[in-house]
Amino acid sequence: MTVPLPLDDPRPARGPTVSALIGTAFAAPFAAAAVAVWLTGEPQTIGRVLVLVLVYGAATLAFAAGMRGGAAFGPYSRRRIARQLSLSFLPALAAVVILLLPPIPAVALLIGAFVLQAMWDVGTLQRGTLPKPFSVSRLMLAAISIVSLLAILARLMLTVG
Repeated sequence: MTVPLPLDDPRPARGPTVSALIGTAFAAPFAAAAVAVWLTGEPQTIGRVLVLVLVYGAATLAFAAGMRGGAAFGPYSRRRIARQLSLSFLPALAAVVILLLPPIPAVALLIGAFVLQAMWDVGTLQRGTLPKPFSVSRLMLAAISIVSLLAILARLMLTVG
């Protein structure tokens, strides 16, 4: 007896709504940080918020790497599993680099990492290789995070300049 994959579930999916909420919840700290850096005029407070954003961003990328690594295992060829596992380490590697960089390049790299994750997730969604709720959640996280991080980057550039 074969067990159907979640992709084969014929029932109407209610997942995207819940998934969108999960993605939004994971992105909320980025949005709160963007508001915080624009409401404060104190460089020390901006610095503290920035540290929290970078650590949370690095943790989020590492979590994304783990999700991708876990999703790589499935009814796929060995070659595909190896490729997906290899690629899944890139967000975690970016997370480490982000924590070692000065603030502006670190935020810029974090934005780039979320953009690349979003592109990867769009491809996954289009190919149907992972359940739709997975991609919807990740795309909500990416969209809100990218906009929030762009706002933080703009504030940093105005503060430094």
